[in-house]
Amino acid sequence: MKHLFFISALFIATVGNSQSNEEFAKFVQSTLSNLEIIPGISVAVTSDNEMIYTGGFGVGDVENNVRATSTTNFYIASSTKAFTGLMTSLIAENGSLDLNKNITSYKPFSDFENQDLFSGITIQDLLSHTSGVDNPYLSFRLAFSGDYTHQEILELVEDYSERLEKGKEFDYTNYGYYLISLIIKEELGLDWRKLMDEMIFSPTGMDGTTAFVSEDPMHARPYVALHKDELSAV
Repeated sequence: MKHLFFISALFIATVGNSQSNEEFAKFVQSTLSNLEIIPGISVAVTSDNEMIYTGGFGVGDVENNVRATSTTNFYIASSTKAFTGLMTSLIAENGSLDLNKNITSYKPFSDFENQDLFSGITIQDLLSHTSGVDNPYLSFRLAFSGDYTHQEILELVEDYSERLEKGKEFDYTNYGYYLISLIIKEELGLDWRKLMDEMIFSPTGMDGTTAFVSEDPMHARPYVALHKDELSAV
């Protein structure tokens, strides 16, 4: 998992010596305190490819009062979409996928009985949130639960996906990216998480980043809240 980068344009130009670093740390801590519902963050500031400041603030585990440090890893949620989009584009450059080809040309969609539901949809549509399809069971819930078998997911995709009334207009959703991961697995026989490491993380030296939660047992615990008194672990 990637560290959460918190950068303030107001202070970034002054960070780099002990006094300005201290002022920056006070600013971040004050901001974190005012926000109230964010338990902790890790901060990194770079300039000209040089790391000029790192620090941890708050806690990564509220219940056990584990302090957040500069090396604490955080769940980055939908920021993963940017990596997935880059990875899919690299796969397309290699010739293994065509971003403008109908997804019914690829497994698992080519094996579905009802291909009409997914006709006219390209991988580019999935990447840009303009596919015009969604799935009430998978779009949100799959992001927080791994309690599905692969076969169950395929059945949910085929039997419970639905066309949006507004058609192929922009509609932000996780679903298109789930479908891309299915194409990568079913058509290419590859795991998108391993590909992410091979194609992006390792080549760019992102040694502390992973798409496998099981490989990073010390990451910060995720929380959700609308108010400081409602903070609860996910």
